[in-house]
Order: sequence, then C-alpha cells, then structure tokens
Amino acid sequence: MERRWKNKDNENVQKIQWHPAFVAATKIEFEDEREKLKFESEYQLSKKPMQIDLLILKKVENVSIYKNIGKIFRGNNVLEYKSPTDYMGIDDFYKVYGYACFYKADSEEANSIAIDDITISLVSKKYPRKVIEHLTKERGYKIRKEEEGIYYVEGDIFPIQILVTNRLSKEKNLWLSSLTDQLENDKIHDLMSVYLHNRKNPLYRSVMKTVTDANQKKFKEVLGVRSADEILFDIAIQKASPEMKARVFAQVSEEDREKIRKKAEEEVKEELREKIEEARKKAEEEARKKAEEEVKEELREKIEEARKKAEEEARKKAEEEARKKAEEEVKEELRKEVEVTSEKINILFRKLNQEGRMSEWIRSTEDLEYQRELIREMENGK
Repeated sequence: MERRWKNKDNENVQKIQWHPAFVAATKIEFEDEREKLKFESEYQLSKKPMQIDLLILKKVENVSIYKNIGKIFRGNNVLEYKSPTDYMGIDDFYKVYGYACFYKADSEEANSIAIDDITISLVSKKYPRKVIEHLTKERGYKIRKEEEGIYYVEGDIFPIQILVTNRLSKEKNLWLSSLTDQLENDKIHDLMSVYLHNRKNPLYRSVMKTVTDANQKKFKEVLGVRSADEILFDIAIQKASPEMKARVFAQVSEEDREKIRKKAEEEVKEELREKIEEARKKAEEEARKKAEEEVKEELREKIEEARKKAEEEARKKAEEEARKKAEEEVKEELRKEVEVTSEKINILFRKLNQEGRMSEWIRSTEDLEYQRELIREMENGK
C-alpha cells in the first residue's frame, strides 16, 4: 500500500496520478534513443495483481544506451517508481527484487531470459537513506555515486541503480527531476521553454499537466496560471484564427477582452523574443562552426607540414644509415682483403726463406709488383 506524506502547500497533491507522468517523463528522457527501447507501463507479471511500474526492453540485442539514467541498461530493465508523496522503503526494494526474479522465471521457455540480462532501477524523489543503510550493512553491498542523483548498487547479480529525482541534473534530466510537488521557480521557466516547442506531443502534455496540478501556487506565482489547461488556453488564444478570436470575444466581457488582448500581446512578444533568441543562437552556432572549421583547417595544414617534415627527416636518416652501412661494408671487405693479402705474404716469405731464395725475398720487400708476381706464381704452383 502506498504511503502518503502531507503537503501543506497543496492539499490536492495526494490525488494526482504520478505514475503516468513518470512513464511519460522517462520516455522524454530517452527521446534521442527511443527507437532502441520498448516501454511497457504497469507490466503484468501474472494473472494475479502483480505488476512492474515500468518495464523497458531493448529492441536490439547488445545495443548501447548513452543516456545517463540508462547506461546500466541491459536487455530487460525493471523500474520501480515512488511518487513525491511516497517513499522508498526496505520492503519496496525486496518487492521489486522479487518482481525481477519472477519476471525472469515467468517465461514460456526455460532460461529464455538470462539472469545477467536484467537490471533494477529504483526511482524516488528523496534519497532512500534506510534502504542504502540496509543494503550496505545487512547485504554488504557498495553504493557508488555515478553522477548527480544516480547511485549504483554493487555486489548483486543484478545491476541495480537508485535514481533520486530531486538530485538529478536539471540539464540532463529536466523532466524526471521536475516530478515534484516542490518545483523551483527557475525550473518552471526551463520547463515552459521546452514545453512550448513540444506542446503537441502527448508525452509532454501528460507530464506538464501533472507538474502544474502538483505546483499550482508556484505556477500562479511565476506565470500567472494555475494549471496546464490555462497554459494551453493561453497558447490557443495566441494561435487562434481571427474568426475564432471573434467568437471568443463575443462571449466575454469587455474586461475579459482586455485581459485576453494583453495576454495575446504578451504571448506575441514572448514568441518574438524567442525567435530573436533563436536567431542569436543560430548566428552564434554558425560562427562557432566557422571558427571550428578554420581551426580544423589550420590544424590539418600543421599536421600535413609535420608529416612532410617527418618524412624528410626519415628519408635523410635512412640515407645516412645506408651510407654508413655501405662504408662499413667497404671497410669490412678491405679489412678481409688486407688479412688475406697479409697471410699470403707471410706464406711467401716462409717459402722463400725455406728455399734459400734470399735475394728474391729482399727484392719482394722492396718491389710490390714483384711481390704480387711471386704470390701468383706460388698460387699457380710454380
């Protein structure tokens, strides 16, 4: 049974249906990779009343998910969500753990879902301190903070992560982090900025309705509206045809007409500001891209210059090494020739000495040509 927290700012917040908004916000978070995933909300585990809040399946095996809250994902991913008025307890951990085990076992073919192809994600607004303490002290698990609002539970056969929505990055996880009944003013502006560009998308409408219903006073204070219906009405007035505006004007008082005119003027001004801002960003982006191309071109030129220099140095080095090698080979050949010649002279001298040919011996030491002639005769056996 879901446990509720009292909210002094908004007594109706307990009636809000948070789970559909959670599913929609999760789909928005994975918008860039949605073609890789299949989302099954309130997945029925069996004929009995047991269901997973959200089951996310990879459409293609072994495809990587790059979204920060999905990096841990494998083929089958079980998500348990607690609304801002509820909290994640120790028994909730074991319930979703049991769901994961039952999901693995409840398949038509034996072991058709591998145990290492299932992950568990626990999602709640507040940091589940008691669950963390239990897992570390009683189960011996380690908790590692992957990034803001994302904590990995290490030590179990299932990859497990805990997502704390009020700690998630506003830049990376705007929609999940906005599932709260205590929305901050700056986040309202961020939500509206994105929502106005996606207002026709039912996922964005679902989340926006839930968030505005849960934070009526904040929206009234910041934007002057209290619900998603009022936001949509304002947009409708701005975008309506002249005929539609005339019919609306005919049914309201002069005072209301003036309010509508002012509201429409403000909307037009805001849209104009957005277009100016969009044009400015586009110009900055084009300037940035041009600067990047210039830097890349300069870098390519420097790389080419360095390559040519390296090739020239390598060529010179190779030529120098080849020259040295040739010199060494010539020296070696000369050395061997000298050794051979010296040995032949020694043999000749011993032969002349043994044969008593001293006059020839003396002449050969003075006349090298005569010496070579005697050596040739000796080699020819004369």
